[in-house]
Amino acid sequence: MTTSFSRSGSAAVLADLLTILRFPAAVTVFGLGATGSFDGAALVLCVAWLSDVMDGRLARSTEVPSRFGPLDVYADTGVALGSTGGLVVAGHLPAGPTITVTAGLLFLAIWRHHQMPAMTFMAAAHVAMLTIALRHGSWGGPLMLAVIVSMAVFDRRRLMTVLIPRFLDGFRRSGGSAETGRDHSRSIRSSSQ
Repeated sequence: MTTSFSRSGSAAVLADLLTILRFPAAVTVFGLGATGSFDGAALVLCVAWLSDVMDGRLARSTEVPSRFGPLDVYADTGVALGSTGGLVVAGHLPAGPTITVTAGLLFLAIWRHHQMPAMTFMAAAHVAMLTIALRHGSWGGPLMLAVIVSMAVFDRRRLMTVLIPRFLDGFRRSGGSAETGRDHSRSIRSSSQ
């Protein structure tokens, strides 16, 4: 019994570590994008994406609660903000519209207690970096494409049965729901891990 708890506890600690490491990744991807090192920014993004997949699998595999699991969406959003900010500073995205759309989507995510607007922002930020990396980098863009395809194949069941339906559910929600926003937000965090 101690061994099982120890392994579960270790998995939860590793999941937490992977979540926390995405915060410095956000700063790194900002710096690399801002200086035009798009291959480096793409590599950091890929590592962040893979850490997100791994921390979620680890957290779901254990009965020990993850301490930093609720920070997962903030870590992911931070990475997307770093990517977007770097592209704005480098002059590859227009500052005014980018800041307006980003602020609007993140405000909606907070106001509606739903991840869909934040997920929309993250997808747009990653597509922007992918596009720039394909245009101006050498190996970063193809690496991003390979990681995206690999993650979709590797986690296809969860993608099709949990993530895409949850994302689309965010578009269907108009006013109220049977769940309160806080309960819905909590259920999203626990299943996104």
